[in-house]
Amino acid sequence: MADTDTPQEGSQLVDENDETPTDDDTPTGEPESTPDEAVAKQISDLRRENASWRTKLRQTEAELEKIRESAQSDQESALAQAREEARREAFQEALAEANSRILRAEVIAAASRKLADPEDAVRLLDLDSFHVDDNGEVDRAALAAAVDELVKAKPYLAGARDPDFGARPPAQPAGQSMDDLIRSAARRP
Repeated sequence: MADTDTPQEGSQLVDENDETPTDDDTPTGEPESTPDEAVAKQISDLRRENASWRTKLRQTEAELEKIRESAQSDQESALAQAREEARREAFQEALAEANSRILRAEVIAAASRKLADPEDAVRLLDLDSFHVDDNGEVDRAALAAAVDELVKAKPYLAGARDPDFGARPPAQPAGQSMDDLIRSAARRP
């Protein structure tokens, strides 16, 4: 802000056309001051006041900038923290889903030779009592024991299952086959 000679509140301007005080107008014992000195003193006072206001303005602007930077860095850190938390939550959800699928597959595998419908084991066993470790492994012995307990408690779930899934060995002929009879007939003269 440029310094001007405009009057400030509480300041006085000396009109150059006013008469200068004479010796008769000056009370005795006071030093005589000229209007130029009074104006110079007022200007000097105003400049000091102006300088102090500029200093306060600069300090306030610096504080405001620090507050803005702090707020911006706080927002950025809060945003980064929210992103990290969302990533962790998504990872935990995906891990829980994968562990659930692994456990379900392991229960079906353990029940496949013991139950008529292995899905019954998935529906009837408390799957929350089994845990998948960090390597994706399940305690198979505990699963087998749980399936055995289920079969003991509900024997009607166990089915007579064919371990070969319906494959049958070829039937052994009781006597000669048709091919053998044709061959022997072809050899006769």
